[in-house]
This record gives sequence, structure tokens and C-alpha cells, in this order.
Amino acid sequence: MQTLHITRPDDWHIHLRDGDALTQTVSDASRYFGRAIVMPNLTPPVRKLDEARAYHERI
Repeated sequence: MQTLHITRPDDWHIHLRDGDALTQTVSDASRYFGRAIVMPNLTPPVRKLDEARAYHERI
């Protein structure tokens, strides 16, 4: 075997952003990756469960 072809790899650390950029980054990530672990590197930071749930809904 000379070549390994990974069709849709996983991204284990992705920053999707928020606001207007969120739409584009989600679209790009879903085009290339099968699964992703989202790191919400946001301002203000996600600190509470309700904030995490709200971000999940926006995604």
C-alpha cells in the first residue's frame, strides 16, 4: 500500500468563532470533516452551561 486516503477526517480542536464568521466556518468545517470537537474561543468566554447550550444552538 503506497497511499492512504482519508475521506472525511475528524478535527479534534476547531474554533468556529461566532457571529457572521460562524456561518462560514461551520460550512467549511462540515465540508471537509466528518466530526469536530468545538473549542468556543469566544469573547466573552463561555463559562456557564446555559452559555454553552446557547452557543450549541447557534452552531
